[in-house]
Amino acid sequence: MTVTYFDMDPTVDVVVFGHTHLPAYRVYDGYDRPKVVVNEGTWIDTNTDDLENTATFALIDSGADETEVELLKYVDGEFVEVKNDYVEK
Repeated sequence: MTVTYFDMDPTVDVVVFGHTHLPAYRVYDGYDRPKVVVNEGTWIDTNTDDLENTATFALIDSGADETEVELLKYVDGEFVEVKNDYVEK
């Protein structure tokens, strides 16, 4: 069995980290409410390693009953949802 952050502290609903790799999103079920690990990728203007995944960020709305996490990208003055093989919802 894999131990996650949520097993160590069940009060945590979202773990966020940023790195210059691909943005990623994964939901962990089996808890009292869904738990999410999100890598927001990179907010730099030009990611020369991966132009498709530049200017990405996480938007988190956390409340008493639920937590909503979106992985977004800024493109031509608009925010659009990130879609890649590492985004699991």
